[in-house]
Amino acid sequence: MQTRISKKSTPMAGLQTVTPEKASFLYDISTDGQWLAAWFGDDIKAYPTGGGAPILLCADCAGAGAEERGVTPPIVSWSHESRELYLYSERTRQTYAVPLKSGQPVPVLPPSGISWSSAPPAIAGTREIPQPRAFMSSNPSVYAYPQVSAHRNIYRILVP
Repeated sequence: MQTRISKKSTPMAGLQTVTPEKASFLYDISTDGQWLAAWFGDDIKAYPTGGGAPILLCADCAGAGAEERGVTPPIVSWSHESRELYLYSERTRQTYAVPLKSGQPVPVLPPSGISWSSAPPAIAGTREIPQPRAFMSSNPSVYAYPQVSAHRNIYRILVP
């Protein structure tokens, strides 16, 4: 299902369209409410909520966990203070923390966006979160991650 992403401009004015494209999935809205990151087609883009051109975060990298939904973190999210952008690679199952300068919504990226052919992304200061599938909290040093294990009965029990 695809939806248009809108925001309230004022209580009296109603809703205002933020993107001309239809989004498949909204990943996050920046803490200051000025940017949103969403899945458009096969790409992930960051749109300024006040209008303007989007920034391509990564091409052909969108996903929402598929059969592992619930144990897969969002592909893009901002830290509470907007000091870091968290990026998750479904290919490597790793979360990366990318530092942001004050007032910078996303790091400086090439026009083609982030390439997941190399991990971590080739962005200065990027650090890999040690646990796979890390869900980040408002504190960059605190995160949660799933530990999944399977228990099977290896004995055959005859049922009369």
